[in-house]
Amino acid sequence: MKGRNHQEYNSCTVDEYPVYQDLKIELKKLEGRLIVLTDEKMDCERQINNFNSDYMLRFGSLIEEILKLRATIFREKLDPMYEEAQLNFEEFGRIHHQQLEDLSVPLTDDEKQQLKIVYRKASRLCHPDKLTEDAKVKGEEFFKALNEAYRHQDLESVQDILLKLESKATSFATVVKEIDNRALMQDRITLLYEKIARLEPEIKSLQESEIYQRIQSITNMDIYFTGLEEELLAELNRLNDKK
Repeated sequence: MKGRNHQEYNSCTVDEYPVYQDLKIELKKLEGRLIVLTDEKMDCERQINNFNSDYMLRFGSLIEEILKLRATIFREKLDPMYEEAQLNFEEFGRIHHQQLEDLSVPLTDDEKQQLKIVYRKASRLCHPDKLTEDAKVKGEEFFKALNEAYRHQDLESVQDILLKLESKATSFATVVKEIDNRALMQDRITLLYEKIARLEPEIKSLQESEIYQRIQSITNMDIYFTGLEEELLAELNRLNDKK
């Protein structure tokens, strides 16, 4: 064939070209699927982290007070449940203080939607599975920082990362993988299937978790938190009456 290598076309023989094209299509689909699943997992983790942050910020001190009071009452009454109550108080205190250091940034509904859009755009520019080996380390650094900012709903940081990724100095646009070797492509496809197979049950586990299911069942978070606050205050009053 004039103008072509007489033995190969994109590292495949002419007779194998349709197979090569099928592999290329499959590879693109798998890369897209992996990015979708990565986004889905991150969104689940963001929702859980955001709920935990709101919960601890609003009720952490109140719950800590209840647990401390309960332990005090058990101690004064020489109740055998004292040690367990004291351990519960101390453990919750550690979790509470850690959560306060790990708070998510509060966002409006419009800002949350903007966060998703900016994150998805940025993640497609630095996802390690879309980069060549020489760019993968730098891409992973961006991807880790991006996911951490997204998990904490830090819209400003996510926007800043996107700007850096879009700049000529850090752009990965020119190093996105374009595999033209059939054997390498098949290896890549196998690897993507393995990663997808690991991600799917991780997402399923998150979505089936008690806290995620609770979040999905709440139609109005303000009403839910108000009702919970009333229950906790009632418990605190009950314990104070027992002193």
